[in-house]
Amino acid sequence: MSFYRADIAEYVPPDLFDAIIGRFILQFVPDPIAIIRRLYGMLRPGGLLALQEPTWKLWLTYTAHLPLRLSVTEAARDAMQAGGASTEMEQQLYQGFIAAGLQAPQLRVELPVGNSPEFRSLLPDFLAALMPNITSKGIPIDHLGDLNTLRDRLDQELDSRNSFASYVALIGAFGHR
Repeated sequence: MSFYRADIAEYVPPDLFDAIIGRFILQFVPDPIAIIRRLYGMLRPGGLLALQEPTWKLWLTYTAHLPLRLSVTEAARDAMQAGGASTEMEQQLYQGFIAAGLQAPQLRVELPVGNSPEFRSLLPDFLAALMPNITSKGIPIDHLGDLNTLRDRLDQELDSRNSFASYVALIGAFGHR
């Protein structure tokens, strides 16, 4: 097994790969379809290309009954978009696999849900990680109230609605050359 760190748009491998696996990468590149075509061309015959990227639609849908959690999720999505990330990757994955020559790419959607303390903390921790981008891009978050109490208020909302937390849905696409 070998790992390479390089600009995905410019990397030229020393040899063809048996498998290329990527997660949360294409959402940050300007032309994901071109990158998928490039990656596909780096595979040996029979090689596997497996990619997993976000799709926020399901996360927003599964959070719609929780107004505060929905507002925080929308602020996080807005911060990602303001930073240049694509938050809906399903069509780009599908179209990229078709453009690469796969006639019937397989796609799967996974929506992580849970109620453990670790799972509940994913959203407020994610928002905290995005704060530099939120601040620099001027994303409005005053409507979220006191950020020092946000975690507790999000937990109270889940408890009062007897609900679980969800996280960004993952769209996976895979196929063989």
